[in-house]
Amino acid sequence: GAGALPAYRLVAYKGDTQQGPYEGAFVYTRTADAIERSPALKAAIDDAARAAGLDPTLWCVIDNACPAAGGTVAGAGSVEGAKEKLEWKDIFELAEWFRPGTLAKPADFDPSKM
Repeated sequence: GAGALPAYRLVAYKGDTQQGPYEGAFVYTRTADAIERSPALKAAIDDAARAAGLDPTLWCVIDNACPAAGGTVAGAGSVEGAKEKLEWKDIFELAEWFRPGTLAKPADFDPSKM
């Protein structure tokens, strides 16, 4: 109806990994400029965030729009393609580096022959 707020979804997440805890949130709207065009919508989102224990003053705007014509194309370019890549043997070496003794290997084990 008249004066109704534009539709939105506030998604908040929290978790914990071996690197430590993380948390964040993002807002979905039907149009890219919904929040900028509606101060009432921004206020409603801020209120919902505070009710969920979040501080919206710490948030920043992220532009996930597609690039304009002539923008970069997804995928690795020639510079990225020339960089060193991981191989299967590297995975085993990383596992041993993070947790020595993780892998029991026979004396003649050669990961490059997988």
